[in-house]
Amino acid sequence: MTQDMTVLTQTEARIKADSGNVNHQGIDISASHDAYMDFSTQKGTLADTVKEAKLRTAAQTVAADVGQVIASGQLSKAEVTKLQNVMAEIVGDAESAAEYISINLHDGGAMGTEIGATAQTYVDSGNGVGDNGRERADREKVISEIKYKPSSGAELKASPGKTTTVLGNYKQDMQYIIDELGNVKSTDFGPNDGGFNVLNVPDEKYVGMTREHFWEKHNRPWLDNAIDRGDDIVLATKPEGRVMKSFNKTTGEWEPSGFAREYQYLIDNGYHYDSVANIMVK
Repeated sequence: MTQDMTVLTQTEARIKADSGNVNHQGIDISASHDAYMDFSTQKGTLADTVKEAKLRTAAQTVAADVGQVIASGQLSKAEVTKLQNVMAEIVGDAESAAEYISINLHDGGAMGTEIGATAQTYVDSGNGVGDNGRERADREKVISEIKYKPSSGAELKASPGKTTTVLGNYKQDMQYIIDELGNVKSTDFGPNDGGFNVLNVPDEKYVGMTREHFWEKHNRPWLDNAIDRGDDIVLATKPEGRVMKSFNKTTGEWEPSGFAREYQYLIDNGYHYDSVANIMVK
């Protein structure tokens, strides 16, 4: 991964230097840099499952940036070859990488690219990215038990044939659960039989959204699906104390946190909290 970031950084530096403008915006690899630093600065202190999740996130981000850097059409043939090798390492095999970035020569050697749909779906799905050739069946295996021990004391073990939805405070518990599940960002709120369901939408979905808009667009529909399916609903955080409030910097007022709204929404829909098992029961 360090070598991959080096190639990307060198490519970005060359393009900026040739432009004569240090603020040149032809490519932007800041997302890759941030994801890589998040992994590399903490990897020595993380549990193996969290470390693997952060590596996978960094690899997915680098893969996306490799695609957009090549698609910019500003690279030499040698630079494209280097980035193809980066892609092969991330995807896990050269054939999938070659499909992900299918290179065509135009106009006397200028580089043009076409993204292969099958390989892009494979990479963007989060399956197989960053693990260098592990068997696809293993990658797609449904996780039925989470090793992380949440602050509520709940057992995070999914029921066979059912989807288990997990709610909680992000900083206190959910970030670790999401990492262990692979930090897959999606707006697919469908079932995951024998596995877990957490709310983890792509970062860009937050852009320009108020809390209310996010609740209506993503949070409530996600809960509605869980309710309609009859999911097992587990609370990773106990619904009490400071986690139930959040300070709104825009209004300057304290208001119910996202977790508090989720909890109240379930209460309003006929659930009650079992404080021993830390589950919501209807």
